[in-house]
Amino acid sequence: MGAILNEPREESVDDFAIALRRNWRVVLGAGLIGSALTLSYTFLIPAVYRAESVLLIPTSTSPALPGGPTQVNILRGLALSRPMLENIAKDVRSTPEKVEDKLDLKADGAKSQLVMAAQTATKAESLAIVSSMSKWIEPISSSASLTPAGRRAAELKETMETRKEELKEAEAKVAEFSSKAATQTNPEDPSGIVEYRQQLRRIELAQGEVEIRLREAKGRAKSAGQNTSLPSDLTGTIEARQLLLDAQVAYEIANRKLGGDNPERIKAKAALDAAQVAFQSEVRSQILSAQEGLSSDIATMEAERLMLGIQADFWRNLTQKAPDEAIKLMRLSFEVESLAGAVKLMEKKYSMALQESEVEGIRWSVLQPPTALPDPINKDFGLNGALGLGLGLFVGSLFAVRTSNRK
Repeated sequence: MGAILNEPREESVDDFAIALRRNWRVVLGAGLIGSALTLSYTFLIPAVYRAESVLLIPTSTSPALPGGPTQVNILRGLALSRPMLENIAKDVRSTPEKVEDKLDLKADGAKSQLVMAAQTATKAESLAIVSSMSKWIEPISSSASLTPAGRRAAELKETMETRKEELKEAEAKVAEFSSKAATQTNPEDPSGIVEYRQQLRRIELAQGEVEIRLREAKGRAKSAGQNTSLPSDLTGTIEARQLLLDAQVAYEIANRKLGGDNPERIKAKAALDAAQVAFQSEVRSQILSAQEGLSSDIATMEAERLMLGIQADFWRNLTQKAPDEAIKLMRLSFEVESLAGAVKLMEKKYSMALQESEVEGIRWSVLQPPTALPDPINKDFGLNGALGLGLGLFVGSLFAVRTSNRK
């Protein structure tokens, strides 16, 4: 009987209720204090605003790469990649590190969704970050080599760009060489070289005819006792000689590039004819002034002979240079054609790889465009007050029961 009386008495629900009734003021006070504390904390803490956008990735359950992560997880990784953070930072005038701290990205494989959210001190900043991410997610993901076809496309694009630069350089070399070349010979058409030789032959025949007529005229003048000596130094014709050469070069270029009845070609031909007349007139005048009693016919023929000699040197120079320049131009042109063919082939391969990568790549649709929540996410006074009240009532109840047990 004594052992039974010494056993501790088990507390019942009634005892608990009695304790609460006796200390109801304590319980209620603890609840009010808890609610007041949580409401004060909610009021004092800085507001946090949230903006978010939701993407649907239908194939997120299948890995983008064999044995790799799902596409929704890959897309999340791209959204947190350095290029993405740098682009967003530029848009919102911040730093990549600060932007990353404000992001809240959740990949939900079960729903095939990616929630892109940002939480900041202002509604405008949160919305700006999410809007920037929505803007950059497509170009960033498109530039990433997520699939074998995507990697091939990236490699082909790099090679293609290199070949295009090489093609530009080769075309520039052809243009530079053509502008500086003495001849305008088409490497695929040897008729240009043949024409140079024909022109030289025509000038040499004309030279021969003039020299024959000049010898005959000198013979007749000598028989008549007239002066037949010609001056050996005609330095006074240097300027006229240069004008003649310049006009000859200008006409040859215009004739090769323009041809026909082009006004520029006609103008160049007229300038050449005028330079020839001016040269012969100056030489004739110099000869007659240097040699008294010399026949004007001899002076005229000598002037013509000297002019033909200048023209013969001009065509002889072109005839000698044309084969070498044609071969060099042919090599440069062949390099341009080879690179142009390589660029076309690369463009075709790149286009095919790009199409394959688009089929294999990540596709998504926007379920929710960038939207900012109207109220701060940490300023719910009703919920926080209720939680504080509940916690205070619980602590107060425990205190009331323990106090009652001591009594």
